[in-house]
Amino acid sequence: MVATFFLSTGRCGTQWCADALDKNYSDRVFAVHEPVHAGYFANKLFNGEDINEPEYSELRDGHIARIDEIISKEYEEGNIHYIETGWPSYGAISYLLKRLQGRIRIVHISRHPITTASSMTTHNYYGEGRETMTISSLLSPFDKNSAFPELKDLWEDLSTFQKCLYFWTEFNNYALQLEKKTDAPWLRIKYEDLLGPENQQVEELLDFLDLPVRNSFFHSRRYNVDLYNYKSDDRWNVSSWRKIPGIADVADELGYEIDDFDEQAIESRYYSKDGEKAGKAKDSKH
Repeated sequence: MVATFFLSTGRCGTQWCADALDKNYSDRVFAVHEPVHAGYFANKLFNGEDINEPEYSELRDGHIARIDEIISKEYEEGNIHYIETGWPSYGAISYLLKRLQGRIRIVHISRHPITTASSMTTHNYYGEGRETMTISSLLSPFDKNSAFPELKDLWEDLSTFQKCLYFWTEFNNYALQLEKKTDAPWLRIKYEDLLGPENQQVEELLDFLDLPVRNSFFHSRRYNVDLYNYKSDDRWNVSSWRKIPGIADVADELGYEIDDFDEQAIESRYYSKDGEKAGKAKDSKH
């Protein structure tokens, strides 16, 4: 039995993945979305803090030990494949690759940077009221392991949208570098292909997960699963991505052209209409 972790920035369809896998493959998998949320201490672990320190005992000896138990033990109901789709796990991925060596797989889901950053902006990433999330889970060029420290001098002048573009770049660069270092089975898939009209990429995902093709899983793509759906009163300059170093190279490696997006669709989906009240996401109590 194995554990599969979905590595993503968030806002990439991971809620749908967990829901669809649970509903259509509950006889084969134990699928869960963001089970410990900020309890992964993603920012700290990304920056190299030792997960063996007492501060992380609940994560290490509770949650991760439970995963180890699930994939190590024969259950009466048969072989159970553990699948976790929550994005905050990224900080612990290096540790998980070692602890679960030979029993772990990674699915790296990406989404177009402009769309991802727009969605993050409506979720108030880096904004007032999301300080806990920013400290525990988001990245900045001031981080020890940042690949783009040259942004330090510009950071305070960047818009929320641009900071979200930075996070997209930093995160996906990290995932791409990690992929090159590990021999664990690794699949890259685009959000646009996962939830698009074609079946090929979804079939590839199911094959990677050792799951049979079931039409009900494909039909699940008709239904949107998003518990946290927001719009914004703010407006952002989508062309401002040019201030973010590395973004074009990372996008290209993931198969995206940054200017290839529908600006009208961005406005329709993420901007509140005149007279429409748009609330701001706040830190949860997770």
